[in-house]
Formats: sequence, structure tokens, C-alpha cells
Amino acid sequence: MQSADVDDRRLVDLFALDLIDGVRSETFDRVARIASLTFDVPVALVTMLDDDDQYFCGVYGTDLTGNRRAESFCNHTVRLDDVLVVPDATLDPRFRDLAVVTGPPHVRFYAGAPVSTPGGAHIGTLCILDVAPRDLDARQRGVLRDLADLVEIEIGHHGRALTDPLTQLANRRAFMAAADRFVALGRRRNEPVSLVFADLNGLKRVNDEFGHIVGDSLIQRAASCIDHAMRRADLAARIGGDEFAVLLLGTDAAGASQAIATIQDRIVEDNRIDRARPAPGRGPVGTCELSIAFGSATVAPDESIDTFVSRADSAMYDAKRADAARHCTA
Repeated sequence: MQSADVDDRRLVDLFALDLIDGVRSETFDRVARIASLTFDVPVALVTMLDDDDQYFCGVYGTDLTGNRRAESFCNHTVRLDDVLVVPDATLDPRFRDLAVVTGPPHVRFYAGAPVSTPGGAHIGTLCILDVAPRDLDARQRGVLRDLADLVEIEIGHHGRALTDPLTQLANRRAFMAAADRFVALGRRRNEPVSLVFADLNGLKRVNDEFGHIVGDSLIQRAASCIDHAMRRADLAARIGGDEFAVLLLGTDAAGASQAIATIQDRIVEDNRIDRARPAPGRGPVGTCELSIAFGSATVAPDESIDTFVSRADSAMYDAKRADAARHCTA
């Protein structure tokens, strides 16, 4: 059984992949069709599970697009590390009362393999279903696992398109896809959701004086400080050249301030280490010190995502202007 922390990490990875937008994947459909024909079953699915719902992202043999997670076989599979086989659901106390077992389509047989992100979070399944009891031998279970591996390869390809290549954080598209779902999840759970915006100070000067290789190194240092300060249930993204955002699930305004303080502690330590080993040709010690301006917002009831993001962005720029004014008057 997965802990709440692990399940939250799974949801973060799922949201950032933007796979549950209601548009089926042709590749996933193809894998489902191969699975159906390979095992001679009427229905095969590639499913993705969020907090409450199960989405069918690859389908063969049904017109359904999903159902409630609590009413699914895959709710159990996604919590396992191995193939789950249910020879006859009517004889299994875990599943005999499910609506799809007691009523149409009267599922009897189920087999599913969990599918994971490259980071190992189980976000869904490849499953096959039949209306007659049956079983899978060890070889067949291995084949189902092999087909699930094909789904994972496609997930990896999809994830790379949503990853910033310089920092390996989520990119802007992944952030925007996740933000809406973070807020919806927080509202369903009656938990606060906060957003931290961060902007590097002086990146243009570094690029102009020392070149973009050094500037890129500064961006990577910033990303590392932000990423290593975050919890498993947070999502850090690079949303622009020198801009970052962190979505914080279950975090109020005080928690967002604490998250910023944790990142700042990381920055202090990073600068201390960096000053001890200046790169050749980079210039005098300290010219590339990492400095970041922060702003945050906690989503308000019924607030739109655009307004929520805009408030955090404005708070960050207010802090940046205030810092610049302090330096001008010093």
C-alpha cells in the first residue's frame, strides 16, 4: 500500500505530464489493441488515475472514457509493483461488489500491470478484461508486463517534451497543465495551495560579461537550490529564461514563506561553496553569486488560475523592485 506522500508524488508527476486532458493517445490505443488481440479479450485499456477518477487514455473494445477510481480494479494495481490477476471477480472480496462486476458489462476476469514515470511513480495501468473467468500463466504475465513497458516508453517520450532540457525541471507547458489540477485537487480536499515565483537577479549582466555558458550554469544552480528545497508533493518548473515557479500542495501563506526561506538557505550554502572554487576565466570571486527574488500567493476561494498565477508573479516583482530600491538608497 502506498503512503499518502507517495500518492501525492504520483499525482504531481501525473499532472505535469498532461495526459488526462480528455484526448486519447493513438500510441496508447495501439498498445490496447495489441493487448486485446494478444490475449483474446474483448476489452483492453491504458488508464491513468488521479485522486478521484480513472481516465482511459488508450482504449480497445469500449466507448467509455473513464470511471470513478474507487470503482476500478486499477485502483489496486497502481499501488502494486507487479501484475495483478483476478481470475474471477465474483469470488474476490476486493472486487465482487464493483458496479462493473455486479452490472453491465459484468466483468469477471481482470489483469493489469502498473505503468510508471521514469522517476518510478505509478500513474496508471495497462489492463485487460473479459466477461468470462480465466487466468494467466507466468509467460502471459510477462507478456502483459512487456506491453506495459511500451506504455512507459511512450510516457518517457511525452515527459521529455514537458521537461526543461537545461535544468531537468518541468517546463512552462507542464507547469500550466499542473497548476489547474493542483488547485482543483486542493479544493476537493479542502487544502490550501500556494505558488512561489522566483526570478534570478543579474542574469543579463552575467551573460553579457561572462557569456551564456556561465549564465546557464547560474540557472542550473538556481534550479538545484529550488528543487532540493522542495517536498515530494511540490512541483518546481522553469517557466522562462530566468523565471521559476513552485506549486505547493497543502500549503498556506505561512508555509509558502517557509518554503522561500528554505530555498534561501540553500542559496546561501550554494554561494559559499561556489566562492571556494571559482571557475577559470569566470572573473573575480563573487561576480557570479546566485541571487533570487521571490513572491508567493495562496489561492483564494473561486479564484481563477490566471489570477492566482498573476498575484504570485506580481508579488515577486514587487519584491524585486523593493530590493533594487534598497540597493539604490544604501
